[in-house]
Amino acid sequence: MKSGEQTSSLDNGHQLPEDFRHNLTASLAQHILPEMGGVRVTKVARFANSLENVAERVAGLKDRLDLEREVEPTARKLRILYGRARAKINHSLTVLRKAEKDFAAMKDPRGKNVLRPGWLDFEPALKALERIEKRIAYWESNTAALIHPKFRTGDEEILAKEAPLKLSHLEFKPTPKSQKLMHRAVEMLDDKIQEFTDGKVPPGHVNKFIAKFLESLDLKMKVDVANVKTIRARYHEHKLLNENADSSGTQE
Repeated sequence: MKSGEQTSSLDNGHQLPEDFRHNLTASLAQHILPEMGGVRVTKVARFANSLENVAERVAGLKDRLDLEREVEPTARKLRILYGRARAKINHSLTVLRKAEKDFAAMKDPRGKNVLRPGWLDFEPALKALERIEKRIAYWESNTAALIHPKFRTGDEEILAKEAPLKLSHLEFKPTPKSQKLMHRAVEMLDDKIQEFTDGKVPPGHVNKFIAKFLESLDLKMKVDVANVKTIRARYHEHKLLNENADSSGTQE
């Protein structure tokens, strides 16, 4: 599992399309199982369950992408409001501290203090404003943290780092019809398929199966076999490079 893809309530128990399981069974029978020869029913059942888990995972990630986009404008409006309020509180504190200092320094013509010590007590007002400022700063930083890192301004990035609430976001930018999501979905499916088939199923059949699988999820994304083929080829190349790098490091 990649960074920023922690399991949450958003991606558990997602309601899959009604015909998803029917399509999954038909696609397995058409593209995968005939190439495998004899396979135990229990093994096929476990494989089908693992594929359903991937389907729920992908659909959940899609939900998170949608939520990230929906949250951004509202969170930014609140962050701006909190920032303006905090600036006003800061201004009030500055004025009040200056007034306290000025009053304390006021002298009459004889050089004596105009106000007796303790006659004006600014401390309760200052402490109240400081408490308000701290509370506003808390919400300002947290609303900045709600915004996906790819959408944040420079100031929001600084605020988010100061946020008491540590929130996780998807590692890829939550744009509509995110290609990153489809790439991740293809990679997860490919891992499950290779584990089940041990490479016995020709790539063309796997590509068609994955394309049909994602189409059945109704993710509102364009999926075709050629795209799946390209993604898988890059994914396998990337894994091979990592394996070679690990092997080289071990030998050293």
